[in-house]
Amino acid sequence: MVNIKEGQPATVVLDAISDLTLNGEVESISKTFAEKQGDVVYEVTVRLNETHPDILWGMTAVVSFEPVQD
Repeated sequence: MVNIKEGQPATVVLDAISDLTLNGEVESISKTFAEKQGDVVYEVTVRLNETHPDILWGMTAVVSFEPVQD
């Protein structure tokens, strides 16, 4: 979490539409954590700059964050 900041660019690739890459940026990072299967996780919201008509709620995605510039 220390390497992710609000406003940071991100890319999203959906498993079901793997040839589509969507760009966005980190909109918010939760201040509280949850434990899932022994891991501590923080919810990160990414606002997409674009959309696609085949995107559905609940689709699995891989999100990549561009390095933070200090």
